[in-house]
Amino acid sequence: VHNMKSKNFKLLLVFLFVSATSVFAQDNKLYDLIRKTIDVNDSFFTDKYYDKGYVFSVNMGVNSKGVIDTVIFSHYRDNDELGQLINFNKIRNDLTNNNIRLKEYKNKILVLMVMIIRGDNAMIAITNGNQLLDNWKNIINCSAELPREKLVHLIPVLINSVGKNKIFN
Repeated sequence: VHNMKSKNFKLLLVFLFVSATSVFAQDNKLYDLIRKTIDVNDSFFTDKYYDKGYVFSVNMGVNSKGVIDTVIFSHYRDNDELGQLINFNKIRNDLTNNNIRLKEYKNKILVLMVMIIRGDNAMIAITNGNQLLDNWKNIINCSAELPREKLVHLIPVLINSVGKNKIFN
């Protein structure tokens, strides 16, 4: 009996390890895709964006096959600073045209918060506080329209720079 319990325990450990590895591997694939997809253009390093911050959400609908088929942004205006800094069409196309299968997120909506900030004093010296507040309002309004039972909140992404050095977390 003791040998049988030990064998079952070992099988359980192997199962848990394989399951956890599979989930983490799929999350890594998703975050690798996100890192390649969401990027700022070179104007981010100009004086125009110094001491400024922006935030937006990317809401990705995953279909029953585990594929991202819908992408909705909390912010989508080409004529303002954030719209000039981020290529939202590229993000949408890259996410919907990828080959990654996200089995654990079937029929869910993945919500990713993205913050972009530049300056030597980070949040202390933000000069566009009203824009940042409007960005948060857009996120709240956009998320109010999404079905709560399907939402999966991903670890937020921060794109920041101090001086000329770019850091992507």
